[in-house]
Amino acid sequence: MDIQSLHQTLRFKIIEVDEVSSSNTLLREWLSNHNVPEGTVILAGYQRHGKGQADTQWESEPFNNLLCSILLTPRFLDIQQQVYLNMAVCVALHETVSSFVGNAEIKWPNDIYIDKQKVSGILLENSIQSNQIQSCIVGIGLNVNQCQFLSEKATSLKLHTNTSMEVKQVLEVLLNNLQKWYSALSLKQFESISSYYHKQLSGLNQNLKFSSSGKIFMAIVKGVDEFGRLLLEQDGVIQAYQVKQVEWLW
Repeated sequence: MDIQSLHQTLRFKIIEVDEVSSSNTLLREWLSNHNVPEGTVILAGYQRHGKGQADTQWESEPFNNLLCSILLTPRFLDIQQQVYLNMAVCVALHETVSSFVGNAEIKWPNDIYIDKQKVSGILLENSIQSNQIQSCIVGIGLNVNQCQFLSEKATSLKLHTNTSMEVKQVLEVLLNNLQKWYSALSLKQFESISSYYHKQLSGLNQNLKFSSSGKIFMAIVKGVDEFGRLLLEQDGVIQAYQVKQVEWLW
């Protein structure tokens, strides 16, 4: 079935907040105390303590970027299939960035880069019970209009388009793409999701530099396995790495 014709499964309700410690934290608090419907979106103007992968901080100027958390309840997935949830969200975000900038890439596990500079990242927080994903809080940071960063490895859509954008319009594009790929996920179209992800995966089949356990080495990127691990080949031997086990040195 053509992904473009899939039935839409999400109804989004956007709740705007000017300032919050972390939109993921706020949504998690709501979820623990209330019946929060799937598709609830917290759109924050500013996050005092926005989080990235591995407890890193997400730098963002107030009201210049897209900072949001989205509640999903993918109970149709087995716990062994959660890698495809990450991939589906990631490809939706990549497709969004690509609609504005043509040379975006996915950097494992779920960041979006433009010319080796990070423009967007994802933080997934899954709640699992009885070997089933009960809920997933999808935290997304996408640099839209910010032009100055503390890190030289960060960039924004405006820096690559010379155009200011309405954050809410960017969010609308993102939610449309997420609907499409989440529908594909619910129909177990894992091959289509994985194919898009790998087609846009930065460094695929290239010999690049990595670090693991204090050792720097060269390896060929072979893809991502069904557990979400990065597959690297050295001297004909392929080894799988978890996120915290290896650092990408380009």
